[in-house]
Amino acid sequence: MKLIIYCVAFITATGSILSQTTFSFGPLLAPKIGLNLSPQPNYLLEDSLLGSRYVKVEGQTSYDLDFGISLKMYLEHLKTTLFFDGSYTTTSNSYTLTDDNGELQDYTTKVHYLTISPNYTTNWIFFGLTLGLPISASTTNTSGSFSSDAENTDDLRMKADLKFGCLFPIVKSSLGELDLLLTGGLMIPPLFMDDPLPSQKYVVLEYDQNYSPRIFSFSVGLTYYFNILTVD
Repeated sequence: MKLIIYCVAFITATGSILSQTTFSFGPLLAPKIGLNLSPQPNYLLEDSLLGSRYVKVEGQTSYDLDFGISLKMYLEHLKTTLFFDGSYTTTSNSYTLTDDNGELQDYTTKVHYLTISPNYTTNWIFFGLTLGLPISASTTNTSGSFSSDAENTDDLRMKADLKFGCLFPIVKSSLGELDLLLTGGLMIPPLFMDDPLPSQKYVVLEYDQNYSPRIFSFSVGLTYYFNILTVD
């Protein structure tokens, strides 16, 4: 008897929450810029004349593109919006160093993730969390003289980023809505594991727990939400 009462109460509560709710669904595209907040490790340069020496590494901004799909729920009676993103996400760490030929080179390590992101919105301001599974990683330089892929993702942490920003409706119609998203994101755990440490073969630099990159990113995204269901 208690089980029946609990089930009825749950269904009633769920129906009350979802009443006057509009569901919409659509693609998202978000170019972004990133900056490593952690200090950069020095680079061990092998010089045939001067011998081995460490050279300073300068951090640089990185540029990426995230894309995926998004489901939005607008709860009319609460004047609140929830949206859930599923994306192919890239996080990068870019830096400049002097290579073995004495020339400045820009290097970028890119890590690719499959992510999900629940978000809460009220009055155009939203907060959320991005959780991701690393699927691949690589490092290249701008001259094309270096390119190396990670053999596996064992040394990469699961992504867990705090998100915050603004969501602005741009165009509305009976079909749906085009939204502009301005999003800031901060990595909570850094990019690499402490054990095992990443192989220098593909990351170039000697990372440890003091230098593992923690990226702050900012993106300007667009999402078109098609109206798919309204619950009265």
